Amino acid sequence: MKKLLTLIVIGIIAFSCSSIKYTSDQMSGVNFVQYNSYKVVHFVNEDDLANQKFIVNQMNKQRVEAAIDQQAKMRGLVGDEDPDMLILWAVGIDIQKSYETHTTYTGGPYMGYRGRYGGYGMGMASSYSSTDEYQTEIGKLRIAVIDPKTKDMLWIGTAEGEREGNVKDPDGRINEIVGKIFEQYPIPVNE
Repeated sequence: MKKLLTLIVIGIIAFSCSSIKYTSDQMSGVNFVQYNSYKVVHFVNEDDLANQKFIVNQMNKQRVEAAIDQQAKMRGLVGDEDPDMLILWAVGIDIQKSYETHTTYTGGPYMGYRGRYGGYGMGMASSYSSTDEYQTEIGKLRIAVIDPKTKDMLWIGTAEGEREGNVKDPDGRINEIVGKIFEQYPIPVNE
């Protein structure tokens, strides 16, 4: 479990291509054009921090924030310490359990000669079952846009997928995942 928690962002960027699911949602009636400046903020729950959960190493933190920064700038937004909107991001891992039961049958109905008095009869069947538990690590990266004045969440985008081994190009993989999340953002890339 400790290994899982210390490699949290590696889990996020190690999605297999076919299993990544991208979703987004937004508050209705929001005019996103009115938001021109942003600040990127890494969100960590205090309980997770206290329990050493979901610790992101510094290199991956910089990679994620640089990818978010790049996507925001491509949409004409400007970084600012007193912004119109906050772009919060967080990572996590869900452990999904599944169970598989295997049953083996032995014996079964048969006809045969029985005992000293002769005759035919039916035999008894038996079976035994075993259940295996499987755990799948599902990595998640969430990016949310918040209005700092009203504290309203205006938009949220999520990437989630099954975690696989090591990533050969973490910079490229993080850029790809963050880019696909932002494809769902209401303001498109400036041409």
